[in-house]
Amino acid sequence: VGEGWRGGRRVKIINTHLWYHPSGDHVRLMQAHALLTLASSSSSSEDVTVILGGDLNSDPGSGAYRLLSKGAVGKGWRGWD
Repeated sequence: VGEGWRGGRRVKIINTHLWYHPSGDHVRLMQAHALLTLASSSSSSEDVTVILGGDLNSDPGSGAYRLLSKGAVGKGWRGWD
């Protein structure tokens, strides 16, 4: 995680590499939740631009991808089984 200023605006850059295992969607979902918690934490009340990059080891149907792109994972997600 790095923080700084760009054009008078605070920027937080987060780089990650989520764990991979064919049966590990639930682990990546928890890691994605931790990333969102980290991204939303700030020592100030200012608006912060967050840039998240890295290897998510996830496809568009995965829980991590859904959580990061849509903000939630629905009840019908395949990983709840």
